[in-house]
Amino acid sequence: MVVRQLFPNGRSLPIEYTTVRLGGGDGLLAIGRSLQCVSELQTRLIEAQQTMERDYWKLREVETRYRLLFRSSTDAILLLRADSLSVIELNPAAIAALSVGAHRARPIVGRELLPLFEAEDRDALRAMLSLVAEHGHAPGVLVHVGEAHLAWLAQASLLSSESGATYLVRLTPDPSDAEMSGLQGLPSTQDLLRRMPDGFVMIDHGGLILRVNQGCLDLMQMPSERSVLHETLGRWLDHPGADLAALLAKLQRLGSVRLFPTTLHGELGAETDVEISAVGDTDADPEYISLIIRDVGRRLLQGAQPIKLTEGPLPAVERQGKHSLRHLVDQTVSLVERHYIEEALQRTGGNRTAAAEQGERV
Repeated sequence: MVVRQLFPNGRSLPIEYTTVRLGGGDGLLAIGRSLQCVSELQTRLIEAQQTMERDYWKLREVETRYRLLFRSSTDAILLLRADSLSVIELNPAAIAALSVGAHRARPIVGRELLPLFEAEDRDALRAMLSLVAEHGHAPGVLVHVGEAHLAWLAQASLLSSESGATYLVRLTPDPSDAEMSGLQGLPSTQDLLRRMPDGFVMIDHGGLILRVNQGCLDLMQMPSERSVLHETLGRWLDHPGADLAALLAKLQRLGSVRLFPTTLHGELGAETDVEISAVGDTDADPEYISLIIRDVGRRLLQGAQPIKLTEGPLPAVERQGKHSLRHLVDQTVSLVERHYIEEALQRTGGNRTAAAEQGERV
């Protein structure tokens, strides 16, 4: 039996007692053993487990920050195995830089790095990596990619890990390249897309939003880019028969999509007739997809012929089942209002003031 023994000096210790009957009426003999050491070991074990758990979550946070920085970097970054020079991982910028020419339709992860560059650059790149392995650093070398022979400055550093040594290779556009230097004075593509009035959104193959401009946020009725990141585009694009799944299926089948008609549902209830053009980073099984979303509601209203209330069925009857009830009601109310405004103008000979006064009396 384990009890906590209280001593006259106020100290208490956990003690395990074993009792033995002495026989007859002599009573019992109790032998106690201090469990203080066991209690201290248990306390240390609990503290060690808590420390390990805290360290685990710190490592998770560090890994999450690394992933975010790795994916959002504008420089092309690759991780290579030091022994085979095969690609372990690369960020989206590196995918865009290396997925050109004959390498466009083939995955890069798992392949050897050197064949991705021009033949005359491979020896220099291999020598640079060897210097990094020996001295820890080396000057960058120029390499060229694709049929356009674009020049990139390749720099590397050596990382140590339990699975073996790893090269971190960074590719940056060559500042001395004539074509690249001629583009330095131009505004960035990201700034222009951000200011474009039409909606622009970039998603991954599963439909999760990675980038979005203000024009698309206005159509979605969302306050900021942060509020829609990593949300599926299908949350706003769920028109029956023309939803996100249908759009992605058409893109997978054709390689690109132009003027895909559908309806975008805003967060506050607005519904907008839109046309979507989409293209992926590759023709087959794209990992990233960019979409241009254009509001065509005003164009449809301006191009439509005026309909009289006495001429055939209302548009709500013809479009029943194609649009939401709220959209059909709003369109019908607008048609009725236009009819009575035109009739008032005809009665007053085009006098807007008299027509307004007549409308107030009605």
